Order: sequence, then C-alpha cells, then structure tokens
Amino acid sequence: MTAIDPPVKVVGDNPYPPKTAQGQYILVHPTVTNIGNKAQSYWANNQKLIDDQGREFENDTMAGINVNDGGAKVALR
Repeated sequence: MTAIDPPVKVVGDNPYPPKTAQGQYILVHPTVTNIGNKAQSYWANNQKLIDDQGREFENDTMAGINVNDGGAKVALR
C-alpha cells in the first residue's frame, strides 16, 4: 500500500459524471507486484477492505473509473 486518502463523499474530476457515496469513499493506492514467472491480471473488483471491527467493504467499479488517472487506485465503499 502506498497511500490511503482521507474519506470523501464524491469522487470524479474527469469527463465521467461524479460518483456520490452512500456513506464515504476510502481511496486506497495499492502496490501490486507479480512475483511469479508468468503474466497475471489484477482486478480491483477482487479487492476488499476489512476494518478493525471485521466489517468488509467492497470496491466500487464506477468510482474507481472516476479516480484512476493512470495510477492504480481502489475506491472502497
């Protein structure tokens, strides 16, 4: 993980319409390294955040599209 941004209510500063969270978005900047010897795919939809109370938060695909500017970010709701 390279960074976790402070919570936000709305994401999107590109040509796509902004995405508003039901609660808040947490933007996570993961570092992904393939340690194998063949190509692999990374899918943000396969990621989830589990907080210290055991609650699970899923990726929001449309919010992720709104925040990705060439760098990998996962928008968790």
